Amino acid sequence: MARGRPGPRGAPAPRSRRPSGRGAARDKPDRAGAARAWAILGGAAAAFLLLVLLASGLLRGGGEEGPPSPTGPTGPAATGVAPFASPPPAGSVAATFPRAALGTRLELKVVGVGDDPSVCVAEGIRVGDDVKSVYHHDCEDAEEIDRAYFLVRVTNTSDGRVPVGVDGFTVTDVGGEEHAALAAPPVGAPTTRFFPPELVLGPGASVTRWVTIDGSDGDRPERLTYRDGPERLEIRFRGAWV
Repeated sequence: MARGRPGPRGAPAPRSRRPSGRGAARDKPDRAGAARAWAILGGAAAAFLLLVLLASGLLRGGGEEGPPSPTGPTGPAATGVAPFASPPPAGSVAATFPRAALGTRLELKVVGVGDDPSVCVAEGIRVGDDVKSVYHHDCEDAEEIDRAYFLVRVTNTSDGRVPVGVDGFTVTDVGGEEHAALAAPPVGAPTTRFFPPELVLGPGASVTRWVTIDGSDGDRPERLTYRDGPERLEIRFRGAWV
């Protein structure tokens, strides 16, 4: 039937055909193709953002335990139903940083920290051919003291539970002055990242947290000590400070 000619009475005239071929393809957008294009662009943007985040984490630098920040890493303080371990005998056990001091029921280790912290100054000593950062200080904060940060790991090597608390830590400087660990963390810092007044370690459990002292006198530390009852565990800092 010719285009535009009326059909049978009462029936509508036949509709004209839509254009076909390349022209029609250009006139009608490919919605599925557009959706695929946006999905590809979105995925590429997400991948780029993830790459930037990973790179920023790597460029911050860190020690054995992660980012060199006063609000550094924490560890589990596992407990159990085991009885408390018997008190250790009187005496002392010493080791030289970065080694650990193994006592009767606890192992003490000062963990090397990052050598390029973003908000503090790192102080390190030469160990063989390497330089290992011992502590951070001179941080950008509102405190009136120069707080020195030592990252310390304590491991329960006994078969019973052992209490550990911040009051057991001291740092002795090269002049022989003993500095007690500060019980209160910096204002605004998560308390879970610093040793509390007391926590209980179950058999085999380990915890890594910050121990801080008032280092305003500027004297270098000579050793860090933890008193496990009558037993003293000491980490001594030997070598040239750099």
